[in-house]
Amino acid sequence: MTNMIQFWKHTAAGNDFLCIDNWDGQFDALLDSPRIAEVARRLCDRHKGVGADGVLFSNRPPLVDHSDIYARLFEADGSECELCGNGTACFAHWCIETERLAAEAIRILTPAGVVIGEVKPDGYTRVCVPAVRNITHDVAAEAGGQS
Repeated sequence: MTNMIQFWKHTAAGNDFLCIDNWDGQFDALLDSPRIAEVARRLCDRHKGVGADGVLFSNRPPLVDHSDIYARLFEADGSECELCGNGTACFAHWCIETERLAAEAIRILTPAGVVIGEVKPDGYTRVCVPAVRNITHDVAAEAGGQS
């Protein structure tokens, strides 16, 4: 028997993401196991799965004074990432649209920090992401035989 997973699919700037509600903790064991990488790959597969650029899971925030919800994002290759602007915009829109969080603006905790998301009156979703840290400049790279 196949387990059913309810999800919502949203798109932002040409990228599409699956949003999955884990507020009640039903996916905690999966999120804490190595199996999550395979599940994310299968869901994101555009030929055999739903097809998406990533999967975001909503979770209760560990510190309610600093954030309203905690998001974990898994890329289509199964790796977990700290932050994706388009993915977080989809997630913010989903949180507000489904009334997961009844507010005009929400604070989304990510491994990269807190992102503020809001849906404007025209339906446009805006996110303010944390400042970039630990960036490396002037790195030489080779591609196609050229530096």
